[in-house]
Amino acid sequence: MFAHRRKVQRLSYLREVIQGVRLTTRSFASTLASEQQRLAGQVAIITGGASGIGAATARLFTRHGASVVIADIQPSLGEKLLKELGPQAEYVECDVRREEDIEKTVNTAYALESRLDIYHSNAGIIGCVGPIDETRIDEYDATIAVNLRAAVIGFRGQSAS
Repeated sequence: MFAHRRKVQRLSYLREVIQGVRLTTRSFASTLASEQQRLAGQVAIITGGASGIGAATARLFTRHGASVVIADIQPSLGEKLLKELGPQAEYVECDVRREEDIEKTVNTAYALESRLDIYHSNAGIIGCVGPIDETRIDEYDATIAVNLRAAVIGFRGQSAS
């Protein structure tokens, strides 16, 4: 008798979960439909934007109406993505370790719409890994330059313009 009661309780619980998922899915779909252009008129820079998470972000931002500057050191991938995204996107070859490249990227964004609304500092590398006593300082410096210093330079460049 108790086993039967537990089965009934589990089935009731599963029905509630399924109903909740259905309601959530409907709510999510209606929210997406109402927010299709939530970035309309905004200008974004996406560093590391030619592949992976950066490219997915560029696709999402343009789908929502933003103009996007893709900043990356992979020109073939950047140009390919640019063709996919169309006139809402620009590609700038940018090594985020170099301040002048970030400045060029920020200037490109301002040339599009005379402003910059979003700076997505996405560029990153795995960098140095392993025990600290085996870490080479040049590898550590390169990791910090891309994963930390570049973000600071980008945000400073954005706020200075």
